[in-house]
This record gives sequence, C-alpha cells and structure tokens, in this order.
Amino acid sequence: MKKSFLLKILILMIFVCSQNLVAQIDDISTEFRQRAENAEKLRLSGELTNSLKLFDELIKEKPTFYLLFYSRGLAYIDLKKFDLAIIDFSKAIELEPDVFYLYYGRAAANVSLEKYDLTIPDFTMIIKLEPDNALGHIGRGTSYLAMEKYELAIPDLTKAINIDPTNGETYFNRGLAYFETGKNNLAVEDFSKTIEINPQFFSQLQW
Repeated sequence: MKKSFLLKILILMIFVCSQNLVAQIDDISTEFRQRAENAEKLRLSGELTNSLKLFDELIKEKPTFYLLFYSRGLAYIDLKKFDLAIIDFSKAIELEPDVFYLYYGRAAANVSLEKYDLTIPDFTMIIKLEPDNALGHIGRGTSYLAMEKYELAIPDLTKAINIDPTNGETYFNRGLAYFETGKNNLAVEDFSKTIEINPQFFSQLQW
C-alpha cells in the first residue's frame, strides 16, 4: 500500500515535470534538438531500446546536459532497470542540483527497490527547494511510514495536509501512523476524514 501510493505520487510528478523537456535545452543546433525530441518521443511511445540508443549518442556529444541524463533515467525506469536509472538521475543532480524534479526521479527508483531510507535525502531536498509543495512532505512522510518511523511520519503528513487538505490518502497514511503510535482517537478521526473525502476509499484499497 505505502509503496504503491508513493509510486503513484512520484509517477504523477514525473509526468507533470517531464513535459516538453527538450524545449528547456538552450544553445543547441536545430539538428541536435530534433534528435533529442525524437529520443523523447521514442521513450513516450514505448520504443525504449531505440530511445536509449539515441540518448546514448546525444549524451556522448553533450555530456553536460542534465536533461539528457534525466530523460535516459526515465527510460531506464520504464525498463525497470532502477540501478541504472539512479546513476543517471544522480548525474543529472550533480550537474543541476537546484532542479527539484530531478530528485523525484531518483526517489521513484529507490522506492521501486524498496530502499526507502535512500529517498529521505531526496524528499528533503524537494522540500527545501519547493517548501509549499505538499508532495515533498507526502513523499518523505510516507517513506518514514514504510520504514516504521511513525513519529517522524506524522509531522510531514500533517504539513502535507495543511498545504493540501483534499487528499484523502494522506489522512489515511497519517491515521496509520497515529494507530501505530497508540493514538487511536486521532487515527479514527483521520480514517473518518478519508471516507468523507472519498467514500469508496476503503473498498478500493490495495495492500
């Protein structure tokens, strides 16, 4: 449940932040831009082998373009080659450490490997760079929940709720943390709020 929720959040953010990536690359020739656009189109259409081949060529030519590493990392995630994805996301972060969505990519790979402890620094950076983005707090709080660090999960999930009080799943996760720490009345309040927001939530729940 916690893993699927985290991945859902991360995939959403990756999708939102991955639109028109090539348009963000400056100082390149028209021909290079077209090839980069083609590599991205191949990735989005599921032609991952051809996409990777083209990204490899582009990175050899422009090894300081962080977006190329990020895009290739997304292709590796699609192939479930999470270790390779982490290498590429880490390189992208090394090149541009202040671009918040790069950390979502690496966090998604580590969640897929169930290495929740390694997601904490990335979610912390997202929170630093985007303090009013509820998803950074949701990510870190849910990772703490998966690690059974319930007392640490509660403040992050509370902050996320304060920013976005419409996400029923965040109430549910905080309710779990309250339950595990013996705060049963608060847990019931959160579970009730979850149902208020989404009456079908518990019937749709997948553990």
